[in-house]
Order: sequence, then C-alpha cells, then structure tokens
Amino acid sequence: LDANCAPAYINLGEIYYKSDRIESAIVYLNQAIELFPSSGEAYYYRGKAYEALGMLCQAQADVARACQLGHAPGAIESFFRSK
Repeated sequence: LDANCAPAYINLGEIYYKSDRIESAIVYLNQAIELFPSSGEAYYYRGKAYEALGMLCQAQADVARACQLGHAPGAIESFFRSK
C-alpha cells in the first residue's frame, strides 16, 4: 500500500465498512481524508461508518461535507430522509 495514495485508503475504508469492520473503516477513511481532504467519497463512507456506530452527529456532519464536495447526491438525500 502506497502511504500517499488516498484512493487506496478510500477503497480499504469502503471494503471494511461493507464487511462490518467499522472501526477499521474509520481508521482508513481518516487517513484518506488527511491525504485528500476534498474527497467527498471518503467523507460519505466515514459518515456511514459513524452512523453504524450510533455517532449520529459525526455521521451527519460527514455526510453533509460529502454533499458539499459533490459526492453521490441521491445517496446523500436518502440518508437524510431515513433520519
């Protein structure tokens, strides 16, 4: 893994999120955001991970940031409708 490759960290975060390894997902997504703070996808998946942990304030903040960055508007709208 290239330590400076944000897309790799995003992919790992998504894989861990979808594998229900939420804490690991957050670790990788934090690294992705540190390397590439304009990644809406990283914020989106970290928001979903926070939601899975019941950390709703953090989840909403991350999903809102993902929306500001232009990531997956349909998915983001359904996220807020489900709350």
